[in-house]
Amino acid sequence: MNLSGFKNQFTAILVVFLICATVLGSTLIVRSTKFYIKNIGTGVTDEGEVINSISVTGDGKVYAKPDMVEFNVSVSELKPTSKDALNAVNEKIADIKKKLKAGGVKDDDIKTQNLSLSPEYDYRNGQSYLEGQRATQSLNVTLKKIDEKASKVADLIDSVSEINNVYIGWIRFDIEDKQDYFSQARELAFNKAKQKAAELADLADVELLDPVSISDASADYASSYTQQNVARSYESTDEVQTQISTGQLEISIRLNVKFGIG
Repeated sequence: MNLSGFKNQFTAILVVFLICATVLGSTLIVRSTKFYIKNIGTGVTDEGEVINSISVTGDGKVYAKPDMVEFNVSVSELKPTSKDALNAVNEKIADIKKKLKAGGVKDDDIKTQNLSLSPEYDYRNGQSYLEGQRATQSLNVTLKKIDEKASKVADLIDSVSEINNVYIGWIRFDIEDKQDYFSQARELAFNKAKQKAAELADLADVELLDPVSISDASADYASSYTQQNVARSYESTDEVQTQISTGQLEISIRLNVKFGIG
């Protein structure tokens, strides 16, 4: 055999070897990724692994009347000296606490939110003039077991308003025990997700299998609280009772569910 024929035979053998190596390598890569062409029709591998699925989202919402309320009360006094300003604030805070406790608020449900003491200036014609010392204190108050009409809340606010120059910054209603409502919302969310998946499977003419993953995508419940800015000083001596509407709270759950299909 001449040299030219030997080179051609060697080249042919080398090409065949490379083709075989490529096929073998591709096979190993496919097996390592758990991709089984023979099982695509059923959606389940020989080991029972689901490889075909439908992903859906279900929302569940329930509504309930609140049974507790939180609100913020604050007082602020401007006096010539820091001691005078702080004493004036302390006297009013003591009176507020007495009225809160008389209205059914427990000591543990009264929390100091802010206490500040600082000089206050008046700026005129490019000059600053010391007006006095400003003392401020605010309380976060929680009243539990309120009725649907929130009459206890209205009575409590009316009682506090008898103290001059009291500021109520916000009021927020809540439910003390929300577990049952969350369970109801979660069941609704799952049922909606399952209904969606069943309809999609029917449209695609495939069999709906059991869920393979479930994740809760619900937002923090606190973000859905309704806040009302009262933002006014109670100085009126009118005998008209404060009107408060509790409305309803929305408890919502969102589930992402993936169902296998065959």
